[in-house]
Amino acid sequence: MFQLIYRLNNVDDFTHQITQLGAQFMSKGPESDTYYNSENGQLRLQQGVNSELILTVLHDHYQEVFDVDIPQFNQFKDVINRVLGERMYLSKQVVRYHFKNVLFQIHRFEKQGDFLIVEAETLHQLKE
Repeated sequence: MFQLIYRLNNVDDFTHQITQLGAQFMSKGPESDTYYNSENGQLRLQQGVNSELILTVLHDHYQEVFDVDIPQFNQFKDVINRVLGERMYLSKQVVRYHFKNVLFQIHRFEKQGDFLIVEAETLHQLKE
C-alpha cells in the first residue's frame, strides 16, 4: 500500500469538496498511535476499530506502508514495548472517506493539528 500525507488547514472545506465530487463517508472514531524506535522507517502500533502494526518507509515524495493485523493487542503491545521501547503515544479522531479506489483519512490531533492521509493499493492509483 502507498500513501501521501498533507497538513489540512480547513477540514470542513476539504470534506465539503470531496463529498461534492462523490466521496463516500466510511467511518469516524477515536484511535491511538504508539510510535517505536526503528532504524528502517516509522514503526507504530495503531489501535482503533482494528489493531495494526504499521511500518512506513519514506521515499522521495510518497510513503510505502506495510501493515499487519494484531488480534491480541494488549499482549502484543506489552512485548513490543519491552523489546523496542515506546517513543511516543498520540490519540486522535479519524474520519474516513472512499473515492475511486482511494482512501482519504483525516487525522485530527489535539495539539499537532489536522492531517490528510491519502492511501491506495498501487502507486499508480495514488498518483491519479
